[in-house]
Amino acid sequence: MNLPQMNAHLSGDDREKVGSYAEELGLDASGLLNLLIRRELRLKRNLKGVASISTNSGSAKVTAHRVPNNYQKAFRRHAKKAKLSVSAACRGILLREVDARELAHWVGMNDSA
Repeated sequence: MNLPQMNAHLSGDDREKVGSYAEELGLDASGLLNLLIRRELRLKRNLKGVASISTNSGSAKVTAHRVPNNYQKAFRRHAKKAKLSVSAACRGILLREVDARELAHWVGMNDSA
């Protein structure tokens, strides 16, 4: 079975932020992107909101490996609706998550013990 991958091109600083945040969650950056792609497809949020935060591409990248074909196709359509490339949409959802820290909140990492 051929499972494709999806990439987000980031600046070096943004790549470091994504990697650090992923580590906090017990993931690697690839796993974080994979999870965020699936979450976006489930929530069906409008990606136009990430367009403004996803303009600074760079030479560093995060690759979501082994993305099932149906998720890849659905995410491509989702990005196209917002007039974004897949890379820009992936970059945007990563950077939005790093800023909002929704996953950290959902798993209770922002709660004080």
